Amino acid sequence: MKKKLAAVTVTILLVSVITNYFLTGGKPDWINVCSALLACILGILFVLRIEKRENT
Repeated sequence: MKKKLAAVTVTILLVSVITNYFLTGGKPDWINVCSALLACILGILFVLRIEKRENT
């Protein structure tokens, strides 16, 4: 489950960064990149917390 979650998270992050890159005309917007990364990390932690509660 953790490997699948990590793969989905990385895919979402890459799609977000690539979409942002093309929408800004090739100029990286670091605030959006960092916020997407932070959202993915928080999403992983949230899912892992829910999974841990269900297993106990």
